[in-house]
Amino acid sequence: MENIAASLEKLFLEMLGSFNTLKAVCEQEKNSLSDIDIDTLWKTVAQKKTLTAQLQNIRENVFSLLEQNSIMAHHQSQTTPLSEIITALPLPLKTKAELKQTVIRINIIKEEIKAIALENTQFTNEALSVAKGMIAMLTGAGNMPQYSRMGQINGSHPTDRYLIQAQV
Repeated sequence: MENIAASLEKLFLEMLGSFNTLKAVCEQEKNSLSDIDIDTLWKTVAQKKTLTAQLQNIRENVFSLLEQNSIMAHHQSQTTPLSEIITALPLPLKTKAELKQTVIRINIIKEEIKAIALENTQFTNEALSVAKGMIAMLTGAGNMPQYSRMGQINGSHPTDRYLIQAQV
C-alpha cells in the first residue's frame, strides 16, 4: 500500500505542477488580452490545450493505478473527486493527511484558475461588445434588426421574430 501512496503522491505533485503552469499561462493570457497581443494569445490557447490534455492524462493515470490495485472500479472513478478517493484508500492516517494536503493545494489552484478564466472571459466579452458597437456605428447597422443566438429578431412581434420561418 505504501507503494500506491508513493505513486499517488508523485501523480498528485505532477498534477499540482501542471495546474501551477496552467495558472501562469492564464495570467499570461490575461496580459495578452489587455495588451491586445494576438500572437501571444494564440500561443497561450495552444499551451492551455496541451496542459489540459496533460492533466487529463495524469487523472487517468491516477484512476488506472487505483483500478490495477483493485481499489476502485474504472467506471466509478471518472467522476469521483480526489479527496473522496483518498478517504476510501486503506492507508495510515498520516499518509492520507499528506495526500489530502496536496489535493487541497490542487483544489486551491483550480479555484484560482477558474477566477482568472472568468476575468478573462468578462474582459473578452466587454472588448467584443465595444468592438461590435463601433462597427455598428460605422456601418449604420444600429438601425438594422439584431438577431439573437436563437435566430430571432430582438424586440420584434412574436410572429415575425425568426430569421427563417416556414409557413404552410
